Amino acid sequence: MVKRITTNIHHDIDDFATLEIAWKALYRKNPFRTIFLSWEWNYLWWKLFQLKSDKTTDSLMLISAWDGNTLIGIMPLYALHTQLGTREVRFLGTHRQVERDLYSEYLGILEDPQHMPFVGECIFDQLIKFFPKKLPAMQLSRMNYPDNGLHKIHEYLGHGKTSSDRTWIASLEGGFDNYLISLSPTRRARFKRLLRSAENLKARLIFPESPQQKRRLLRWLMACHQKDWQKRGSRGAFHIERKVHFHETLIDLLHGSTTSVVAALSIRGRLLYGIYGFLHPDRYEFYQSGNRMREDTACKSPGILTHLLLMKELSKIGVSQYDFLSGEQRYKRELSSFSRQLHSLNTYENSAMGTVTFGIDLMKSLYLKSFRHKISSIAQVR
Repeated sequence: MVKRITTNIHHDIDDFATLEIAWKALYRKNPFRTIFLSWEWNYLWWKLFQLKSDKTTDSLMLISAWDGNTLIGIMPLYALHTQLGTREVRFLGTHRQVERDLYSEYLGILEDPQHMPFVGECIFDQLIKFFPKKLPAMQLSRMNYPDNGLHKIHEYLGHGKTSSDRTWIASLEGGFDNYLISLSPTRRARFKRLLRSAENLKARLIFPESPQQKRRLLRWLMACHQKDWQKRGSRGAFHIERKVHFHETLIDLLHGSTTSVVAALSIRGRLLYGIYGFLHPDRYEFYQSGNRMREDTACKSPGILTHLLLMKELSKIGVSQYDFLSGEQRYKRELSSFSRQLHSLNTYENSAMGTVTFGIDLMKSLYLKSFRHKISSIAQVR
């Protein structure tokens, strides 16, 4: 029997510590948990990227829902204070200056499935009641579902826009051989040739297990990533030490329902390609990679081969989905079986300032769209 659901808003980083045990217990109950809604990811993001920034006026907003003393839902938000003097409500893990590199998606409410959809409705009611009559802008990006109460905010604030993105997923349901069978004849033949070449080259995947070994391999991966992307004229995803520190600390924090996976392709004793991601009971989230470019290797597509070998290994332990996350890179489309929609809602207060903020954000989104298209056109796994 469900008791009366109560909601709270938590504003201080110390609240992260008080919520840790309950948050992790809720996380384990959610069948579609993602690293981006974990306690570890959100705590580290706030600690390293917001509290350490110059914008000390940004305020934490963890909205929680409770059934008695049991946490049954949490929505990790914060209020970003803009240069215009307005406030924008955003998900933790999203920020103009860092979100392109520390990319969070599948965002929304982490819920106990036994209490859906009531948790979402209660949390959004609390979000609306928290603010005065004129609400700030809200930019709720890359959500796993399009609604669950969002229409209330959209109607209340007056105007805004919605958009969608795609994540790419390879289905390993039934095993790796079934995955290959599901592909088009052309892709299947190409991938089988790659796998045969791996046998001839005696290629193998290296999987460090201890946190220290993972950090060492991750450092190598990040160095390869930076060198590769800088050659392409991009700054890369690990261009500042705080981002390196974020992932190294995350590896130490993670345990239980989520495991960090750092793997590398080794051919004749040389590391060629590294993959970094997160393993859930039946799903793997590929997060980032590093390509050590060598002219003397006989392997023509080390990136795709590494993904295939990792899929093969993960399918043996029951992983049914290999999620490449979002991005329009060609290799993601080639390796995937289907895509899933991510939804974003940008909505603004019905005032002159809200209209100005909407116009500025629209111009920025058009610029970012052009920038991402340019990056995607050169981001190919070789």
